Amino acid sequence: MKKQIISIALIFVMLAAFLPGAGLAAFAADGDFTIKNGVLTKYNGSGGDVVIPEGVTSISDFAFGLNSTMTSVTIPKTVTAIGEDTFSTCSGLTKFVVKSGNPSYSSQDGVLYNKDKTLLMLCPAKKTGTLSIPDTVTSLGDWAFELCAELTGITIPKSLTSIGRFTFGACRSLTSISVDSGNPAFSSQDGVLYNKDRTTLIMCPAKKTSVSIADSVTTIGEKAFSGCGKLKSISLPASVTSIGNSAFVGCSGLTNLTLPSSVKTVGAYAFQYCTALKSVFVPKSVTSIGMWAFIDCDSLATVYYAGSREEWEALLTDEYGGSVTLHPTFENVSVYYNYTRVLKITAQPTDQNIKLGDTIKLNVKAEGEGLTYQWYFKKAGQTSFSKWNGRTHATETVTPNATWNGIQLYCIVKDSAGNTEQSNPAKITVTGTPKITRQPVSQTVALGDTIQLSVKAEGVGLTYQWYFKKAGQTAWNKWKGRTHATETVTPNATWNGIQLYCEIRDAAGAKVSSSTARITVSGAPKITVQPVSQTMALGDTIQLSVKAEGVSLTYQWYFKKAGQTAWNKWKGRTHATETVTPNATWNGIQLYCEIKDGAGDSVKSDTVTVSFK
Repeated sequence: MKKQIISIALIFVMLAAFLPGAGLAAFAADGDFTIKNGVLTKYNGSGGDVVIPEGVTSISDFAFGLNSTMTSVTIPKTVTAIGEDTFSTCSGLTKFVVKSGNPSYSSQDGVLYNKDKTLLMLCPAKKTGTLSIPDTVTSLGDWAFELCAELTGITIPKSLTSIGRFTFGACRSLTSISVDSGNPAFSSQDGVLYNKDRTTLIMCPAKKTSVSIADSVTTIGEKAFSGCGKLKSISLPASVTSIGNSAFVGCSGLTNLTLPSSVKTVGAYAFQYCTALKSVFVPKSVTSIGMWAFIDCDSLATVYYAGSREEWEALLTDEYGGSVTLHPTFENVSVYYNYTRVLKITAQPTDQNIKLGDTIKLNVKAEGEGLTYQWYFKKAGQTSFSKWNGRTHATETVTPNATWNGIQLYCIVKDSAGNTEQSNPAKITVTGTPKITRQPVSQTVALGDTIQLSVKAEGVGLTYQWYFKKAGQTAWNKWKGRTHATETVTPNATWNGIQLYCEIRDAAGAKVSSSTARITVSGAPKITVQPVSQTMALGDTIQLSVKAEGVSLTYQWYFKKAGQTAWNKWKGRTHATETVTPNATWNGIQLYCEIKDGAGDSVKSDTVTVSFK
């Protein structure tokens, strides 16, 4: 009876292995997982490649705690719910694997998504290189890239329309974010992420050493410059009105900060851990500064405020009459009231319309101590400004070429205290008839060689059309399809003595013609079609034919009848094609053609035989 009871119990254990939730007790018992009623509440294992048991239906919040030893997680098809922050501190993860058939989740290249890949839920912390987000994704989850410290680039598809909070976490190796130009919600410039119309700066990659913020920006988003420790200085454009919470947290390279007079609000913890920050200029336009805005700014010594002491104190009083604390030891910071900024741009660069080849002056004037200057430019069609190397004076004299048409320029002025001012942008418009800077040249080419015909010009919206006139022709011909500044061609024999020129037009229709170049073709004749042997009936008419390339070619046929040992010049037969009606003596005759060019170089054709049927 005892044996029978044991056997029945064993049957139930064996059946349990095939039922939903099978194996839960076994896995829970082995110490790796704490599981109750299909819910995985805690992982107790030692890390490595972790495989969640089949039968687990949900994973609790923080189930994997602060585990840093897991390298991968395999999620079974039975899991239909994953809690918040379940894997958010698993710093050793290289990949997620979701078993086929899971109705709620999926994975691709180690990244965790919802089933149809419209939501990117979490990128493993150890993901490296550049991640191209699939074009099915419409949303990035909160903290989706948290702790992805080795990710260097992110490419956003046009499908993405929503980004969660703190999505990019601590991506401290990130150098660039690029957005598909067709995306309706977001855009990028100089590797920086913006909303579509670039009024909000969403994120600057942490590895950026310098950044030119779009002039249209009004809002610096929450944590927008988080961890950008490589930035030594930053110039906020005059369009900025709001600085979000923790916007510049961890910008440990900043030493001086000037808020433009457009700024109205500064968020909480906005400049936390800006440990090198020594001085800040706060304009009178600021109406709100968040709690602990400058906490952990251990080097902060001076604040220059454009308003009065009373206005400053009012600024630091919250709506309930309490004090807004900017820094735990703010009593050690010197505040200068009614401060008039010494650095001031007094004359802005201006838009200019010039003719091609003219010299102009770009000029900015400023007041201040120890001023330095740096010009920046953005050509027509470009999306970001570039530093103009070597252009470091208040006045720069330049002679624009055609590529300058539509260029925009501005100057950043910096004083000895590290304060900066950005000038207004100026636009240069270049007009005028195209100007040829390099003419095409005459060339001598061996037959069969390839050459380049080339012309260079300056102008706006230039187009090109080549023309030719062969030796002996009196009229010029348009060379169809030859519409580039440089054309690569392989001349044949008919090109000898050909003349060519190029007509160049600008966008306004003004035109100029290049000088004429002549092409001389040299080299031994080249046979392109050999004569062929023929078998014919007595009385038939045949054609003997040869084709060749060369300059000023002449032809002479030779024959040797059957039984003869010497070749004979065939008098009067001096054409590439000869039509003859052989008589009976021609049976077995051999023939070839000798071709000479104008220089006396010659070539012989193959020998052919004429036979009768």
